[in-house]
Amino acid sequence: IAFRHDNYSEALNYLISAAEGLPSNPLVYYHLGEVYMKLGRISDARETLSRAIELSEDREFPQIDRARELLNAPSRGD
Repeated sequence: IAFRHDNYSEALNYLISAAEGLPSNPLVYYHLGEVYMKLGRISDARETLSRAIELSEDREFPQIDRARELLNAPSRGD
């Protein structure tokens, strides 16, 4: 909900906790990567999106194409 209201800092806190609690869930890492992108933390975003893609290899992950798109987006710096 925080993400949808453009409150990326608040969303970041929730998603970091979610990633710690669900370390094998690619969807959590995808959303965390999106938040990092919105916050301009490109290195963190790329690392996190790469993790989401790795975790999705053995399961259904509808956001895989979007994760790859974000991962390959031109860098704007950190």
